[in-house]
Amino acid sequence: MKTFKKTCGGLLKDEYIDKLNAIWDEISTISNPNRIRILYFLFNQEQANVKEIHEKVNLSYPTISNNFKVLLKEEYVFKHKSYYYVGASGKIKLQLLFKLTDIFNIADNYQYILANHIVDDFSIDNILSFNYLKDSKLMQISRKDVFAIDKLLIDNMKNSKFLYFIFSELNLRYVEIISELLSEHIPVKLIIPQEIRVKFIDSFDRDLINKAFMDKRFYFLATSDKIHLNLFVNDFMMAFNLFHETGIVDKNNVIISNNDLSLKWAKSVFNNCFEKGGIKYGSLAE
Repeated sequence: MKTFKKTCGGLLKDEYIDKLNAIWDEISTISNPNRIRILYFLFNQEQANVKEIHEKVNLSYPTISNNFKVLLKEEYVFKHKSYYYVGASGKIKLQLLFKLTDIFNIADNYQYILANHIVDDFSIDNILSFNYLKDSKLMQISRKDVFAIDKLLIDNMKNSKFLYFIFSELNLRYVEIISELLSEHIPVKLIIPQEIRVKFIDSFDRDLINKAFMDKRFYFLATSDKIHLNLFVNDFMMAFNLFHETGIVDKNNVIISNNDLSLKWAKSVFNNCFEKGGIKYGSLAE
């Protein structure tokens, strides 16, 4: 059995090493190409005997027999009389491995923006749900048009039925649109850096935000922990951009989607970031 060991000065915790080893064990069980063909065939059938597998999958009888020994031992497959079928546990494991493949493909597709960027704000669950981003698009912006992201977000913010928003720099146009949303009784949740908290609050009409706090329509976190992404999600769009490893925000690349699963994923990222340290305002502070 292949095992993963601590590397990079022990950065991999024991719990993650154990998880990686468990995943590797599962992958090793089905890594044989013939085994995958048999499993894929059975996965889509209620049951089949060796003759049917031989005819449909085009494998020799000895090959089928040898692979079934492993699959039966690891309980991916069960036998009833002369028929084989994938058990409930095997189906779940296969579906999870298919999902893992999707996640790897998406990570490869977005390698350009993920490489050399800080991704620490994504939880393990966020990463395992990367396949929710499969219909997303990468918007690349020229260095001459650095305000294109702000314009995109402002244009889409205006018609929001709710708004979740993480931003790293104070933009008075954001304050304007958020004020309009609050005056229209639209729920707003924000995460901002602690260093812009005072200027941010002072930019609002105090009566407006006090009423919004009381009505539980407006709440935000002024975080003392550094957040290395800007994220926008409303009822019809999500968008996010990351920070370079140098700590500077990347204003030239943004991932955008209108897909419902992407919106769900973005909300999850927001909620994860909201657990960071800082001062909470509004009903979430209760």
